Amino acid sequence: MRPRLGDPWHPRSRSALLLPMVLGAVDRLERPLRALGVEPVAFRALLGLRVELDLRESSFVGAGAGAGKGPSFHVGLALITTGFWLAGMMPGVAAFFVEDSFLWLALVQGMLLGMLLMVLLAHFATLLVDGTDVGVVGPLPVPGRTLFAARLGHTFVYMALLAGVYAVWPTFLGCFRHPPLRVLLLVPLCTALTTLLALAAVGLLYAGALRAFGPRVFQRVVLWIQVVTATLAFGGFQLAGRLLPARALLEATGDRPAWLGLLPPFCFGSLFEVAGGRLDELRWAGALVALLLPVAALAVSVRLASAHFASALAGGGAARGPRAVWGPPWLARLGPGRGASPEERAGYELGLALARREPMFVRAIYPQLFGFTAMGVAMTLMPGPAGEILADAGAAMALYLLAVVGPGMLEMSQMGSNPEARWVYHLVPHARRERVLAGCARALYLGTAVPAFLLTTLLFTCLRGPTFLGDAAFAGAAAGAIVLRAGRAMSLSLPFLGPFVPGHLNTRNLPVVFGLLGALAAVVVVHVLLRLLHPVGPLLAAPLALAWLALEVRVPGGPRLVREPDEPPELDPGGGAQGRSRRPAT
Repeated sequence: MRPRLGDPWHPRSRSALLLPMVLGAVDRLERPLRALGVEPVAFRALLGLRVELDLRESSFVGAGAGAGKGPSFHVGLALITTGFWLAGMMPGVAAFFVEDSFLWLALVQGMLLGMLLMVLLAHFATLLVDGTDVGVVGPLPVPGRTLFAARLGHTFVYMALLAGVYAVWPTFLGCFRHPPLRVLLLVPLCTALTTLLALAAVGLLYAGALRAFGPRVFQRVVLWIQVVTATLAFGGFQLAGRLLPARALLEATGDRPAWLGLLPPFCFGSLFEVAGGRLDELRWAGALVALLLPVAALAVSVRLASAHFASALAGGGAARGPRAVWGPPWLARLGPGRGASPEERAGYELGLALARREPMFVRAIYPQLFGFTAMGVAMTLMPGPAGEILADAGAAMALYLLAVVGPGMLEMSQMGSNPEARWVYHLVPHARRERVLAGCARALYLGTAVPAFLLTTLLFTCLRGPTFLGDAAFAGAAAGAIVLRAGRAMSLSLPFLGPFVPGHLNTRNLPVVFGLLGALAAVVVVHVLLRLLHPVGPLLAAPLALAWLALEVRVPGGPRLVREPDEPPELDPGGGAQGRSRRPAT
C-alpha cells in the first residue's frame, strides 16, 4: 500500500517538481560526466540527496531547533528570486535605449554575472564547503572529484533558478527593440552560459586552493578567498558605473575596439552579431569564447579537484570550525555587565567564541562586512560639482550598509555545528534560556558589529579627513539605535543550535527586516538633506542620534525566544545533540 499525499510517511520532497527535474537532467549527462572522471551513479545519488535534504528541511514542521524551517526556506529563496526578477527589469528596459545589440546583450549578461558572483560569494558559496553530509558519504567509495562535482551541481540548481527569473524581462522586452528570434534563442542560452561561467570561476578558486594548500588549511584559505572576492565584487559592482559610464556605452556604437568582443561578457554580444550574419574573424572568435569558455572553465575546475576534497570538508566542516587565531576585540572584553545573570554570561562567552569559529556564521557575515565597506569606498568616488558633498554622504552610507548586516547576524547565529553550544544549553535551567539568547546577542554586537563600525569609521576618516567625523557620529549612532530596536523585536531560537538550512529566513522576522530597511532609508534621506544644507549639519544633529542610541542601550530586554524546549536536548554517544523537543513551536 502506497502512502497518500500528506501522510507523515509520504516523502514530501518526492512530490515536488524540482527533484525530478534535476535528476532527469543528470540522467542525460552521463557521457560528459564520465569524460570528466566523475562517477555518474554516485554523482546522481549525491546531488539528489542534497536537493532532497533541502526539500525535507523545508517541509519539516516540528519542534526544537529545526522547527519552522519549512516556510523560512521557501520565503528566503523567494526573496532572493524576487530580487533577481526585479533586477532583470533594468536591462530589459534598457533595450529601448541601447540601439546596439552587442552592447545591450553585454549589459544584460554583465549585470547578471556581477549579481551571481555577489550572491554566490555572500550566500551560496557555503554549499560548496558544507561538511554536514561527509559523515554519510565517508564510508562510501566516493571519489573526491565526484563529490566536488556534486557540490557544483547542487549550487547550480539554485543559481539557475535565479538566472532564469532574471532573464524573463530581457527576453520579453528585448523582442520589441532587437531581432525577436535571436533574442528568444540567444538570451536564454547566454544566461545559462553566464551562470556556468560564474560557477566555474568560484569552482576554479576552490579547486586551485585545495591543490595549492592541501586539505588541512583548505577551509581557512577558502574563507579568506571568499572575503577577498566578495570585497572586490561588492566594490567593483559600484565602480562599474564610473569605469564604464552609461553615456560611453550609448555613444560607442561603431567605433568600439574590435577586440572588446573577446572579453566576457562582451563575447556574448559577439555571439549575437554572428547569429545575425556578421562573420568576421574577431566576431567568430568572440562567439567561440562565449560558447566554450564557461564549459571549459567548469571542466578544468572539476578536473583540478583532488582526491582529498572529502577530507578537506571533514577537517573544517562539522568536525571543527575555523580556529580563531586572534583574540576578542577590546570592546568585547567589557562583558555582559555587572548585573548580568550567570546564564547571560554563559551566552555571552558562547556567542563571543563561536562568532569567530562557527563556519556557517563566519562565511555568511564577514564577507558581507568587508563587502559593504568596499561598496562604501566605491560610492565615495562621485564625479560632478556636488562630488565632495555626495562623497562624504556616500562614505557615511557604508555605516548604514553595515547596519543591514545586523538582522542577518542574529539570524545566522541560530545555526551551528559545534557541540559546545549543546552542552551549554544542556546545563542552563529551562526558565532562563532567554537570558542565554540575550547574552549571545550582546556578544555578537560587541564582538562583530561594533568593531566593524569603528574600523570603517577610522578608514573613512583617513580617506575623507577629520570633517567626516560628524557624518560618522550621526550615521553610527542612528544606525546602531535602529539595529538595537530591530534586534529586540526579532523572534529567534537558541543560538548556534539549529542545523544549517540554505535560504533560511524566519518568517516572523520579515516585518522587522523590512521595518529596519525602511527606517534606515528614512535616516539616510535625513542625513543627505543635512549634508546638503550645511557641511556640519550631521555634526549638529549627532547629539540627538547619540541620545537615541543611549536610550536604546538602556532599554532592558533582548531578542524574543520563540522556540523553548520542554527539556534539554538529548546528547548522543558521539557528543552531539539531537536538538529535538516534544513540545510544538509557539
